[in-house]
Amino acid sequence: MKVELVRNTENGVALVGDAARLSGFPCGDDGKIIDIMVENDYSSIIEHISFTFRISDISRALWMEILEHRIASHTAKSQRYVSYKDVKYYDPKFSGGKAKEVYDAAVKNCYKAYCELVDMGEPMEKARYILPNASHISAYWTINARSLINFINLRVCVRALPEMREFALEVLRIAREAYPQIFDKVGCRKYQNGNVCPEKRKKCPGVI
Repeated sequence: MKVELVRNTENGVALVGDAARLSGFPCGDDGKIIDIMVENDYSSIIEHISFTFRISDISRALWMEILEHRIASHTAKSQRYVSYKDVKYYDPKFSGGKAKEVYDAAVKNCYKAYCELVDMGEPMEKARYILPNASHISAYWTINARSLINFINLRVCVRALPEMREFALEVLRIAREAYPQIFDKVGCRKYQNGNVCPEKRKKCPGVI
């Protein structure tokens, strides 16, 4: 998995400060405005800040979960127009060697059948139906800061799909580097909610 920040809003803290003052917010310091907005969840104003990520080598299964976060823009590698003959696939790290053997054999059989169909002259848009959810894809993902906070709150949870949690933690790391004023205060929902997990899971570590 590779996650790259392609672009983000420049001078976003000043932009949010200007927008807040325009709306009648009394505080004049941009940094204090950001702190108040994040701490009190006045978060619609930070939608003016956005991030565009290039994501590589994630499974189709993970991409479908990312698409559940609808307030974002998505563009993924096509299975209709792009060949998947040489595509790699996700390894979910099975606990036993026999399980991995079964998994690898099944995925490779899917790719073998896909290649045979394409070589027979069948269009890729038909052959793609046999491709497994494990298939690696690449995509661009653009999301505003408010929606990204919601995404991180949900997806860095220790109960998240392991591949999803790996992705969310990397996105959080990148977002913290770009806008520490906002994302240093962001974590899982227990972290954000004063050490109280909304799913009432007392053993949840709430670490982030």
